[in-house]
Amino acid sequence: MNVFNQIRAELLRMLRSPASMIPTLLFPIMFWTFFGLPNASGKINGFSVGAYILASFVMYSVIQTVMFNLSIVIATERDTGWYKYLRTTPARVWMLFVAKIVSVILLALIAINLLIIVGTISAGFQLEVGKWLNLVARAIFSVLPFAAMAVFIGYAVRGVNAVSPVVNLIFFPMSFASGLFIPLDGLPKMVQDIAPFLPAYHGGQLTRAAVGVPSAAGDGTHALWILGYTVVFLVLAVWAYKRDEGANYR
Repeated sequence: MNVFNQIRAELLRMLRSPASMIPTLLFPIMFWTFFGLPNASGKINGFSVGAYILASFVMYSVIQTVMFNLSIVIATERDTGWYKYLRTTPARVWMLFVAKIVSVILLALIAINLLIIVGTISAGFQLEVGKWLNLVARAIFSVLPFAAMAVFIGYAVRGVNAVSPVVNLIFFPMSFASGLFIPLDGLPKMVQDIAPFLPAYHGGQLTRAAVGVPSAAGDGTHALWILGYTVVFLVLAVWAYKRDEGANYR
């Protein structure tokens, strides 16, 4: 078994579960329609408000897609004993995690491109191909720590019914506090002080910079924060996996 076969298997699993995949694709569009589109007209300081909101929602969408799908799948497979079976096969653990992360990122790519298409058409502004590709690339880069976080949660939290509330408890407050729904200037001073220490804040800064919105610091600074958080959560994910392995197989 190689990693490409494992990715193919993960993609087939998703295709065979449209009940979970379709809401992932449609929810960001619904969110944009209700909250983004009514406020998307006009310009502030020379940049499009619609592009600002769309770039923020792209970051929100990619985090949501990766965190919920990855953590819940891992928790479900733990509950059903799938990993116990896999440990009896020649499959390597790193292949399993790479396949899951790659497949869920491919799903996120579909979700954010659909959001960009609907967003630009409905709001009536153009997004040049270069900015479009830059926005997507920055969003995928910025979601790396959240993929590692999702693996950590999937192994650290016992029981699939407990995983979704934990992800919600982390994801939604962090999105608000990072300025993905409301610009930081409109949030309390305490939240503004906390925001620069949150990974979603740095992802939002990077994605908005792709559409011409100046970032609070240089792109390099935000990228370093993203990479730092990725390393931290990868270490936590490995620790959670080994703890689960030790609890079940010693």
